[in-house]
Amino acid sequence: MYSLRLPRRIKESREGIWRKVIHEKLGFPLDTPLFRRGQALHPVPTIVNWLGPSSELLVCPHEVVKQPPNVGPTYIVTGRYTYKHYLQDGVDDRNWGCAYRSLQTLISWLMWQGEITPGPLPSLRDIQASIVRFGDKPKSFIGSCQWIGSLEVSYCLLELYNIQCRLLHIPQGHQMSQLAASALTKHFTSGGGPVMVGGGQLAHTIIGIQLCESTLNNTESSSYRYLILDPHYTGPLGNIKIITEKGWCGWKLQSFWKSNVHYNLCLLPPIRSNRV
Repeated sequence: MYSLRLPRRIKESREGIWRKVIHEKLGFPLDTPLFRRGQALHPVPTIVNWLGPSSELLVCPHEVVKQPPNVGPTYIVTGRYTYKHYLQDGVDDRNWGCAYRSLQTLISWLMWQGEITPGPLPSLRDIQASIVRFGDKPKSFIGSCQWIGSLEVSYCLLELYNIQCRLLHIPQGHQMSQLAASALTKHFTSGGGPVMVGGGQLAHTIIGIQLCESTLNNTESSSYRYLILDPHYTGPLGNIKIITEKGWCGWKLQSFWKSNVHYNLCLLPPIRSNRV
């Protein structure tokens, strides 16, 4: 275990040079991040204030979710993320803010991995302003209660952070396993982050996928389970017992997706290689 003291105020470009020197001195590879701020065993107070863990912000709640029966090959998000959902930050966004919250979860993952500079997560109003700057919405959109979808999520990530996402269209929910399972497996195997999925005016966050053991024996057509973060949670903030035991963070079968609804998945790019 190594204990390092990082400068409080330093640009990411300069900190990257500093990290490279540390890797070289300790003989660590120069293509695998090991000393980014979000990788610390005990994150510094400023990051905790922005991203948790705290009484309101849960980090990686899936780690206490029980594995379902008939476990097959499982692929789960790599690295920390912050679970964002309705009613956080003092905003009542019930019935319209689910995709915004999923987007905040995606952004938190990027910050934890050091892909973007850690800081306060953009507010729902910040997200709306970004989409307006991108040119997709009129100025009246800012401060409204209008929901957004996967496309707007991708616009915001591009406008705020120059992050180019990949969108995957699923014409009908019953095709999710057929059309998305392979892409999700590859995504998580390569160290990919949480995946925002929108459909039927609802949004969820996929953080893992699992091949059912019964499918391996060719006995079940609905072959995959999906580890879902549900941004529609409105219960007590930070209550991991309710969140995990009531399924707000948990494994869902193929039947979770409405068969006659189309879905769009927003996949973050892989972590940039050859960087420390």
